[in-house]
Amino acid sequence: MIKLVLRNYLDQSKYNRCIQMDEKGLPYGYSWYMDALCGTWAALVLNDYDAVWPVAIGRKYGFTYAYRPLGIQQLGISSLHPISQEQTEEFVEALMKHFRFADLWLNEGQMPSVESAVSQLFPCTNMLIDISRPYQEIYNEFDNDIKRRLKRLGENHTMTIFEHDSPKVLLNLFRETKAKQIDVGEDFFINMEKAMYQWLHHGMGKLWTAYGDGNQILGGIFIVETEKRSILFSSAINQAGRKAQANIYLLNEYLIYAAEKKQYFDFEGTEDKGLARFNKSWGIKIHPYYRFWYNNLPWPLNKLRKP
Repeated sequence: MIKLVLRNYLDQSKYNRCIQMDEKGLPYGYSWYMDALCGTWAALVLNDYDAVWPVAIGRKYGFTYAYRPLGIQQLGISSLHPISQEQTEEFVEALMKHFRFADLWLNEGQMPSVESAVSQLFPCTNMLIDISRPYQEIYNEFDNDIKRRLKRLGENHTMTIFEHDSPKVLLNLFRETKAKQIDVGEDFFINMEKAMYQWLHHGMGKLWTAYGDGNQILGGIFIVETEKRSILFSSAINQAGRKAQANIYLLNEYLIYAAEKKQYFDFEGTEDKGLARFNKSWGIKIHPYYRFWYNNLPWPLNKLRKP
């Protein structure tokens, strides 16, 4: 039986255990993380927390709807045991029973059938490296350009890595270098700072920044670590950092550190073609996931919201 349980009525221990034990190792559904990023949320719960689907809830025009909060890549069904296609369909049916509109990005491997004229699926691309292997095996799959750059770094660089900067340092660097290009508002920085502090507070975050001569900051990466994967949650680099290859230095040093400790290094995917090419040069494998959208609002609202 699947029921909708409002956040305040969830058994947090059972709920978070379900998020932690899921085979994909995706961390976005933890109750404390949802609390930080969502005003109102609930979860669809199967039986005694055998599986859960956290849902951020909004309200507009008198209707409640489900959405993906900023700071979350995938937010689908997490479970103690592998979810069958039949159970996935049951969860979707329960979702549509409670919400007239939804725009959600499901967890990797979840692909409900779309038979209704009001719903659609859109493929998305995630990029992962298998880091369960020794570093040398990971390195062998880098493309030649990355290998050449790493060789030059090994001969010339004077960078050092600092592990104790605050999230504000990375976000300020991002604000100075990328924010105008992708047109993000202040809400983006508020949510990202909340998210990073939550990961750090729960011992799941690592913030590495690279400094050059004269203690000049060059770039930084924020990694979220679960039992199964390391996720590149955020990164930033300035012009001096690009010249010094700080991004390559930071990523390679982290891969050396994480090799054989986790199953995957997760780039979180990207819509930026240049960044996608850069990510692919590290020997990634494509792992698809899906955006699930439906609009069952009455006319004329069903004409106003399009995917």
